[in-house]
Amino acid sequence: MYKEETKMSQAHASNNFSVKEVTSVAARFTLKGKKAIVTGAKGGIGKATATAFAELGADVAVVDLPTAADECEAVAQSLRARFGVTAIGVGADLCQEADVKRMTRKVVAAFGTVDVVHSNAGIFAMGDNPQMPLGEFKRIVDVNLLGMFLVNRECADVMVAHKHGGSIINTVSMSGT
Repeated sequence: MYKEETKMSQAHASNNFSVKEVTSVAARFTLKGKKAIVTGAKGGIGKATATAFAELGADVAVVDLPTAADECEAVAQSLRARFGVTAIGVGADLCQEADVKRMTRKVVAAFGTVDVVHSNAGIFAMGDNPQMPLGEFKRIVDVNLLGMFLVNRECADVMVAHKHGGSIINTVSMSGT
C-alpha cells in the first residue's frame, strides 16, 4: 500500500498537482452562523464541546439541570466574552417532555433555529451494586435514553420545519470527562 501511495504522490507531483498541507483543523472547519444546543454543558465533555463550537463561530445554548441554570449562564457568559458569539444558559429537566419543549422554544426564540445538537447529558451509578434499587436504574435510563430521545426529537422537528437539516451528536461517558 505504501509503495502505491508513493507512486500516486509522485504522479501527482509530476502533474503539478499540489495538496495544501493542513496545519490546523480549525483553519479548515467553521461553524460560523450555526446555532447549537449542548446538553450536560455546565462541565466535562459538554462544556468542552460548547467551548469548541463557540471557538469555531457557533452560537451556543449551554443546557443542564434546572438547578444548574446559573452555572449554565456563567459558561455562556464566558463563551460570549472569549469568542464574541451569542450564548445562552438554559436549565431544563430533559426527562420531562414539557421542559424539553420549553427549552427548545427558548433556544429557537434566541437563535431563530437549531443546526447542531450535542445530546451529552447523562448520569451513572457509582460502584458495583447488583442490588441497585429499581428507581435508581429507571432514573439512569430516563436521563441517558429518554432525555436524549426527547431532545433529539424536538430539535429534529425544528430542523425539518425550517427545511435546512442539521447534525445530531449523541455521547455517553462513564466518567463525564
